[in-house]
Amino acid sequence: MSWVDENLGAGEEVLYRGKNSIIILLWPILLMPLHAAFDLRTEAGIWRVITIPIRFLIWAVIGVFYLPSAIASFVGSEAVVTTHRVIGTNKGLLTRKVLEINLSNVESLQVRQSIFERIVNKGEITFYGGSHDLVFPDMPNPAEFRRQTMAAVSRQGD
Repeated sequence: MSWVDENLGAGEEVLYRGKNSIIILLWPILLMPLHAAFDLRTEAGIWRVITIPIRFLIWAVIGVFYLPSAIASFVGSEAVVTTHRVIGTNKGLLTRKVLEINLSNVESLQVRQSIFERIVNKGEITFYGGSHDLVFPDMPNPAEFRRQTMAAVSRQGD
């Protein structure tokens, strides 16, 4: 059972649950080494070509050490729209971060995605409302999450 399911209020139901993409696990084991190996700004001339395999292997080994943290984040991250609030949890190996905002406080929201984030279908959502703003980094499927959140806000206003 997830953290959100264990902590729902009386009469509160889950309307939408965002799902993480398994592609985010590729960052520590493949994409990070490729990025480091082919970063053309680091060296000039023939050394750049010679050091590509060495840099790839070094960063692949580093990526293997990041993999348990990435797996824990993938499994422990959750984004949920309920009948009363929006909840985002991010659990690592040693920490848990829970962000939530009541639907009645949501005035507007903004979705930000880089090119890589669009490929892996995640992004950052900022909720604007009341006296504070709330940022949900690494939100899975942010466009659908935005649509579901706004639908829940409009349902609550009825």
